[in-house]
Amino acid sequence: MPTNQKFLLVCNHRSKFDPMLVAAKYGKRKIAFITKQENLKVPLAKYFMPGMCYMGIDREDKLQSLDVMRKSISLISSGEASVGVYPEGKRNYGIDLGEFHEGVFNIAIHAKCPIVVMTIKGTEQIKKRWPRSTNIYMNIEGVIPYEEIEGKTAISVSNMVHSIMLESLTK
Repeated sequence: MPTNQKFLLVCNHRSKFDPMLVAAKYGKRKIAFITKQENLKVPLAKYFMPGMCYMGIDREDKLQSLDVMRKSISLISSGEASVGVYPEGKRNYGIDLGEFHEGVFNIAIHAKCPIVVMTIKGTEQIKKRWPRSTNIYMNIEGVIPYEEIEGKTAISVSNMVHSIMLESLTK
């Protein structure tokens, strides 16, 4: 992961534990996650998510979604925090990737920042295996520098990232 600049972290989504585990492992880099609005109302989460810059997005409200995108761009551009997103928009328990919401890639395009592509495996087993231990695999598949996405559309960047992640997950 880049250490000298903020970035957009893009990851597949297997479990509700994903953001917490990523934050635990890479938390020193301050990563603010975009999450669905409902998650900010979960009893325990509602106390720590806002303080960690988690941003709730209402998928039905385009203007509110745009505000979250602007805030994300501002967090990265100002150097305050990197932003983590799950472009599938929901958990996917299989090895396949769902369709991406390509709009999230506009964050990197407008913030002029690199994209860190990560895959995660095993977190979907945590709930089933509790209290036994579970093997979790978090892999950085690559860092796409801004120069590689400059001038590209969000759709083409989305397709590029989707290919990288799918190749890794189906190995």
